[in-house]
Amino acid sequence: MRSLKSHSRKALLFLLPLVILALVLLGSAPLVAGPEKAPGAWSAHPYEIHPMLTAKIASFPLATFTYLQNFDKFVTIACGFFCIEGVPGHHIIVDTGAPPTTFKNYGFNSIGVATAEERLAGLGLKPSDIDMVIVTHLHFDHVENLKLFNKAKVVVQKSELEGVGNAPPSQAGFYIPDFWKGANFKVVDGDVELFPGLWVLYTPGHSLGSQSVLVDTERGRYIILGLCACDVNVEKKITPGILTNAGTAHKSLLRVIDMADTVITMHDLNSFKQVYR
Repeated sequence: MRSLKSHSRKALLFLLPLVILALVLLGSAPLVAGPEKAPGAWSAHPYEIHPMLTAKIASFPLATFTYLQNFDKFVTIACGFFCIEGVPGHHIIVDTGAPPTTFKNYGFNSIGVATAEERLAGLGLKPSDIDMVIVTHLHFDHVENLKLFNKAKVVVQKSELEGVGNAPPSQAGFYIPDFWKGANFKVVDGDVELFPGLWVLYTPGHSLGSQSVLVDTERGRYIILGLCACDVNVEKKITPGILTNAGTAHKSLLRVIDMADTVITMHDLNSFKQVYR
C-alpha cells in the first residue's frame, strides 16, 4: 500500500506540469465558440441599432454590388458601422468603417462625413467604451478603425480568419493584416448566439467567412447583412457582385431575406437614415 501511494504521488508530480501547461495554452488561445443551432422564432428584446455613417463614395458603379447587372448605373454608397445598444453592461459595434483617405488610395471618389469618434460621441460614448466589435468580414473598409477599439473583443468567423492567408486572388487585395494586428479575437464557428436575441449568422460567399448579425428588437427582427450590398440586392434578390462563390453568396442572401423582418445592407445610404428599434 505504501508503495502504491508513492507511485501515485510521483504520477501526480509528473502530470501536474502538463496540466498547468495545458491550462496556460488554453488561456492564451483565441476563444472559439459554436457552432450552435440557428435562431428560432423572434422574441422582443430592448435593443437598438444606431447607424454610424462615416463616409460616402460618389459615382460608384452599381454593377460592383449587383452581379452582372446595372452596368449603366452609378450611385453614391455609404460606408460606416453600426452600434448596438441595449445589451446590459455592453456597448457593441458591427464593423468599424475606414477613413475616407483610404478609399481615395484605392481610387474611389470618397467624401468624409464624420469620424468614428464623432459618431460615437453622439451617443455619449468613446471608443474605449466599446467592449465588443463584431466584424462581418476582414476587408479593409470594415476593419481599418479596429485600432481605436483596443479594449474590445473582436468577433470573427473561424473560416474568415483562417482564410486570410489563402484568399482567392480576387480578394487578396482587400485584406490588410496590419489593420487587425494585436486584436483580441473571439473566434466563432457558424451560427452563434452572443447574447439573448443577438446572433452572428454564418453567411459565406462574399468572403470565405463573412457573417451577418441578427438583432431581435421590440419591433421585429433585423439582420445586418454581412455580404456587401445595397437595398436593391435584397429587393430584387440579386446576387452580390463581390464574391468568392456566386452560388454560396446567393444562398446566404436568400437565407437572410427569409429570416429577417428587415435586412440592413452595409453600403446603402438608406441604411444610415434611421435608428432601428
